[in-house]
Amino acid sequence: MRVSVRLSTEARKMHSRWTYIATGIMAGVIGVLLTVVIGQNREPQAWAAPPMTQAQGGGDLQVYSGGSQTQTQDILWVVYKRQMPPPADAKGILAKSERVSLACYQVQNGARMIKLVAVRDISFDMDIIEFGNDKPHVKDIIEDLRKNEKK
Repeated sequence: MRVSVRLSTEARKMHSRWTYIATGIMAGVIGVLLTVVIGQNREPQAWAAPPMTQAQGGGDLQVYSGGSQTQTQDILWVVYKRQMPPPADAKGILAKSERVSLACYQVQNGARMIKLVAVRDISFDMDIIEFGNDKPHVKDIIEDLRKNEKK
């Protein structure tokens, strides 16, 4: 009986040592994980909304990034909205008081050079109902909706 009591005492000592070691290891792992999580939150966050600034003359300036290849952000799109008096001879839909311009810049040479690729006044583009689309055409859809509405 004494032998089993002696083993039991040794087993208790060994168990208590392993408990301290396991607790220390777990505390270290938790500390490392907390450090990683806290370190990740210090990085600047990217917001989904595009940056928008007030340009001179009361216009809005928006900048978007894109890529010409997969995983490459090498295109900058700039949208500039501003108020402008319509031309004196403009009537109807051509008498727009707001102008919207779209510019495309290509970033080259490891962001050391920016090249203006194209600029377009897109003020009238959104007024077009349909341009170069396959069937069904917008006109056909509108006619079908009107027919179904009368029923």
